[in-house]
Amino acid sequence: MTDLDDGNTITYDGVPYQYNGENRLTAVQALTPAENDTRVTFIYDFLGRRVKKSVSVWNSGKWNKETEKLFIYNGWNLIREITVENGKTTEKAYLWGLDISRSLHGAGGIGGLLAIYDHSTSEIYYFLYDAKENVSQLINSETIEIVAHYEYDAFGNIIFSYGTYADENPFRWSTKYYDAETGLYYYGKRYYSPSMGRWASRDPIEEEDGQNLYVMLRNNPVNHWDFIGLLVFGAYDIDSKNLVITDEDTHETIVLCAESGGNPFGAPIPEGKYEILERVGRSEFYRLDAIDSTPRNDTHEPTKRTKFRLHKPGRTIGCIAASKDCKNCWENVVKLINSTFDFNNCSLSPCSLTN
Repeated sequence: MTDLDDGNTITYDGVPYQYNGENRLTAVQALTPAENDTRVTFIYDFLGRRVKKSVSVWNSGKWNKETEKLFIYNGWNLIREITVENGKTTEKAYLWGLDISRSLHGAGGIGGLLAIYDHSTSEIYYFLYDAKENVSQLINSETIEIVAHYEYDAFGNIIFSYGTYADENPFRWSTKYYDAETGLYYYGKRYYSPSMGRWASRDPIEEEDGQNLYVMLRNNPVNHWDFIGLLVFGAYDIDSKNLVITDEDTHETIVLCAESGGNPFGAPIPEGKYEILERVGRSEFYRLDAIDSTPRNDTHEPTKRTKFRLHKPGRTIGCIAASKDCKNCWENVVKLINSTFDFNNCSLSPCSLTN
């Protein structure tokens, strides 16, 4: 049984969930605890990154803290985890490489976690992945022994696992941190429940990615990824020739001079809303696909014009092209878009065009 309040799951299987004013999960605990019940609490930093997790157990009429974890990040990638348990402190260090966006942070680290160094045992373990960048195995760097093996169903539930380190390693499905105490995956912006097959809270971008605010990747996580939920919004004014790109999460904004049409010929891009999608095979080119009755067919249905692009300085016969005088600004726009980019075209990035 699941109950919702303000768009957030407040109970699941009888266990209450608590949130702060920013709709971030802060506690999972029973309101009238019984002996040996568990309480899990979370604290976040100014960027919304989870920096602390505490686990307590109800004994003798009070909550007794058993473990406390502190998290240190590089961007959104966890690089160090410090655990305090029964007065003893242990550490894990995580080494990241390029994720599926071919950058360190562009895809939220999916497929980019290379190794873990466990200070308590002085062991290094290497991560191996399946075709969907789910962690499938961990290998001991010295003995080459498989210390953890995981198999998942379509929605991230672990259906089979084994290995001496399988329970200890927290990174699993979609290279995300798994909280065994709650059964939730931490995605940065919100939590995903594999047992529910959906998000525990509503989508922070509201209906931009569809009317269902809880569905995981349009109910098709086998063929798509979700990174950390960030969105870029673009607005282009044809008269002023200003393109404004804004990161909806950090509110970073870039204003770029850009042209559309007439260089060397052609009418400007029609007014409307477009998705910013990948243009495979061409660096610094993005598809602008009209949000209309036939989405993602690279055609503006009312005019039947095709192949609109947002791209680096150059000629335009209807695309939006950065002006030659704004090369530095364009480089910043590329970084901003790529930092939220979904290479399977499942994350909607609206671009509004006005006259």
